[in-house]
Amino acid sequence: MRWGRARSKAANGRDVVREAQRLLDGRALESYIARRERVPAWSLVALLGHGSRIDLIRLAYPASKPDPAGWSGTIARLAGDLLGLTCDDPSLIRIQRRSLVPLELSMLGGHTAPPSTPGELYEMVSGSLERPLSADF
Repeated sequence: MRWGRARSKAANGRDVVREAQRLLDGRALESYIARRERVPAWSLVALLGHGSRIDLIRLAYPASKPDPAGWSGTIARLAGDLLGLTCDDPSLIRIQRRSLVPLELSMLGGHTAPPSTPGELYEMVSGSLERPLSADF
């Protein structure tokens, strides 16, 4: 009996570590989708705020055409905007750390109300890109 409990605790521990890694990588969205749970808006900001240039290219130019007025279309447009504002990896990382990661943390901490529509998400993210939330980077 003890062996089964120890094995179960180890599996739960691995799940926690995987979930933490997804959070740090900006990929918490995947967990919500896999569990068929409501996707929080901060996880969409995290997708943009932690993505590499390759990730953003995939988001901006998905294999299937997203609804331009929907959430996926808004993410595609924002990814394209980020690519247009940056010319290389250092400039992308700088804008992510100055604008998107602070916005994500503010939403996670409950200091910024989540957007309820794709249009509100677009305005919130593009506004943070124009007025960086952190001057540290």
